[in-house]
Amino acid sequence: HSFLGMVPLFHSLGLTATLLTPMRLAMPVNFQARFSPVGTIQVLREKKPTIVIGIPSMFKAMLMAKSAQAEDFTSIYAAVCGGEALPSNVRDEFKNRFNVNLMEGYGLTETCGPIAVNTPDQYVAGSVGRPLPGARVNIVNDEGKPVPSGAEGHVLLGGSMVIDHYRNLPDADRDAFVDGYFRSGDLGRIDANGFLFITGRSKELIIVGGEKLHPREVEEMLLEHPTVADVAIVGRKDESRGEAVVAFVVVREGQTLDANKLREFLRERGLPGWKSPREVVAIDELPRSPTGKVLRRELANLPVS
Repeated sequence: HSFLGMVPLFHSLGLTATLLTPMRLAMPVNFQARFSPVGTIQVLREKKPTIVIGIPSMFKAMLMAKSAQAEDFTSIYAAVCGGEALPSNVRDEFKNRFNVNLMEGYGLTETCGPIAVNTPDQYVAGSVGRPLPGARVNIVNDEGKPVPSGAEGHVLLGGSMVIDHYRNLPDADRDAFVDGYFRSGDLGRIDANGFLFITGRSKELIIVGGEKLHPREVEEMLLEHPTVADVAIVGRKDESRGEAVVAFVVVREGQTLDANKLREFLRERGLPGWKSPREVVAIDELPRSPTGKVLRRELANLPVS
């Protein structure tokens, strides 16, 4: 096997998955100093790496490359995706166009990299795979009690790969660690076969009239609309209902934004009215961190009109 390294090495995913892992396995790596979809496809054609690791926005950019062909991806044994949630439309289109499963993994800096991952022989679409050997995942409710199998709750992580304290941050330690587990801040569930599904971030929950909304639920639906190239959902303070739902939409080239049509599209798919965006804002591109994560705090501070 040989690796293709696209994620910056200052990120835990890039460091552990595309530097330390191939070093431990004595396998070669083709590193990209700066990611570009065209450059990546050229490396796939010339070097034919078998293990490709990236973040969702990188794989999405490859889908947008007109020159990309299914033949360019025939050498791939495993395409692993992490760093942020993988949109289902990117996962499905990648499979349909290139015949490659994007296998999600899950981890944090506090877990020293991936703590769960799909593999070619143990893969469930939409999940982040099974926990790695030695890892412990516990799903609990708001009171810290374990939830039934398949139920959603707060994701707690344990194991030798998980840190046990922050350096010189006792206040953070009190909030982050409980009964030998680390509070990830993520929400998720585990199915009957042990596959972990991450459903959202507890800090990103939008509370509308006392009801909780996961931004990802609305984002996944909007990404199915033919005019939407990218989207992020955030909550804005609202005097009457606590928070209001706001959608920041990147419109596909040659298309125009029609907020009412987007809301109608959501209604047709059964989305309750209170979850539908009150404001729909066109934006040239979503603000992202150097590793591709959407910076929702910046969006929350942008004007909506």
